[in-house]
Amino acid sequence: MKRRLPLLIALAVVLVVIVIAVGRGKSSRSFDERVTLRRDDKIPYGCFAARHLLPTLFPKATVSDDRSMPGKWTNLTAANSGQAVILIGRDINADEEELTELLDFVRAGNYVFLSGGDFSYTFNRKLGLMNSTFDFASSDDSLEVELVEPRFPHRVYHYAGRNGGTVFGRNDPDSVQVLGTNEMGRPNFVALRYGNGLLFVHGAPLAFSNYFLLQPGNLDYFEQVLSVIPRDVTQVVWNEYYLSKREGPQEEPNWLAVLLRHEGFAWGLGVLLAALLLYAFSEMRRRQRWIPPYERPRNESLDFVTTLGRLYYDKRDHSDLAHKMTTYFLEHVRAQYKLSTEVLDEDFIRRLRVRSGYPEEDLRGIVDTIQTLRNEQSVDANRLQSLYRRLESFYQNT
Repeated sequence: MKRRLPLLIALAVVLVVIVIAVGRGKSSRSFDERVTLRRDDKIPYGCFAARHLLPTLFPKATVSDDRSMPGKWTNLTAANSGQAVILIGRDINADEEELTELLDFVRAGNYVFLSGGDFSYTFNRKLGLMNSTFDFASSDDSLEVELVEPRFPHRVYHYAGRNGGTVFGRNDPDSVQVLGTNEMGRPNFVALRYGNGLLFVHGAPLAFSNYFLLQPGNLDYFEQVLSVIPRDVTQVVWNEYYLSKREGPQEEPNWLAVLLRHEGFAWGLGVLLAALLLYAFSEMRRRQRWIPPYERPRNESLDFVTTLGRLYYDKRDHSDLAHKMTTYFLEHVRAQYKLSTEVLDEDFIRRLRVRSGYPEEDLRGIVDTIQTLRNEQSVDANRLQSLYRRLESFYQNT
C-alpha cells in the first residue's frame, strides 16, 4: 500500500484538477474567439452548422468530407462530371500543382467553391485576380456582405462579429462575374468559367461560421451563395485541406495535434504528465539498504572429486578404482535400463543393446574388460585408462 501511495495521490490531484476545470468551463460563458472554420467545431467561428446543412441543399447528392490535396481526393475524379467540392480555409495558399488539378477538375464539367480570407500570389496570377487581405485578429467587430443582381435579388446581410476576409480586383473584367460584395461595394464573391465547369472564389469565409448563420436572416445568404452549384450534382465534398496546409512539405496533422487544440484536453494531459513525473521521481529513491558483494559460491562437489582423484593417484590403487568404476557402471545399468547385472553374458549384452541403442561390439568390449579385471589381482594404469574410455563413451552416447 505504501508503494502505491504516490500514484494514488497523483491520480487524486488529476481528478481534482479535471473537476475544477470542468466546473469552471460550465460556469464561465465567455465568448470563444478562436477562428477554426472546421466542420466539427460548434464554437462561434466553427463551421458545424454549414457542413450539416449541405444534405438539405443537395438532396440528390452524396455528401462527404475530405482533407486531401487537390488531385488526391477520395470520392472525386476529373474523369467524371457533375461533382462539386467546397474548400474552406483562412488562407488558400494554393501552389501551381494544386491549381492545375483544380482547373482540370473544373474543365471536366465540375464545380469548385473556394472560400478564404487570403489567396496566394500564384492563385491570383493564374486566375487573373488581385486581392486585398484583412486580418481576422485585427478586423472590425462586424461583417456585412451583399449579393448583387441579376444573379441574386439584392440584399444585405450582417452580424456583430469578426470581419476578416478579402476583396478582389480584376485584371480581365470580362472573364470574371461578380456575384457578391462587401459593405463598401468591393467584390468578395466572383465566378470564373473554365471549360464545362465553374470556379467560385469567395472572400468572406466567416459568413459560413456558426455565429453568422445563426443570426436572423443570415441562413438565406448561405443558401443563396451555394445555389450557384446546380442541385443535380451527384457528389458534394466538404474539404478542409487548406485549414491544415502549411508552407513547405505538406503533412496531415496528427491525432495528438488535433486533440491538443482543445484546451481542456491539453490541461488534463499536462497535469497527468506532471503527476507521472512526480511518481517516477519518488520511485527512484532506493527503498532498501545497500547489499554488500556476495562471494561466488564454490563448487563443493568439484572439490570433492578433485580431492578423491588426487587420493587415488597418490595411492596408485588402480584395482580399487577400477572396482568402484565397475560398480558405478552396473548400478547405472540397473537404475537406468532396469536390467539385472548378476550374470554378464550374451543375453545381457543383447538386452542392454536393445534398451540403450549402444553398439553391441562396444558393449561386448566393456563386459569383457569388466570380467577380465575381476579376475586379476592388480590393474595397471593402461588397463584402467582403457576401462575409463569405454565407460565414458557409453555414458556420453546413451
